[in-house]
Amino acid sequence: MGLFKKKSILIPEVDLHSHLIPAIDDGSQSMEQSLVMINQLVELGFKKIITTPHIHPRYPNTAEGIMSGLNHLQKEIIAAAIPIEVEAAAEYYVDESFYAKVKN
Repeated sequence: MGLFKKKSILIPEVDLHSHLIPAIDDGSQSMEQSLVMINQLVELGFKKIITTPHIHPRYPNTAEGIMSGLNHLQKEIIAAAIPIEVEAAAEYYVDESFYAKVKN
């Protein structure tokens, strides 16, 4: 059977690129908005999210700020009984200062 003749599609279980920590970049602007989007991902079949806020001159996030926002988001997910695991990484802006950040 060819790929295009299948009657169902596979939904990935892990989202690797999202902006779901509220109010730290151009993604979700509130906790309520984050929880709505996360619930929608769960409805699609996702089991885990690795949210990736920007680290960019326009969004000068730090590891500490991202982790603080992640911790708050995780608490709200637990309080709302949303069955999903959420972790964080970052989406780095690659410019002339990127090498120095990696080196340090």
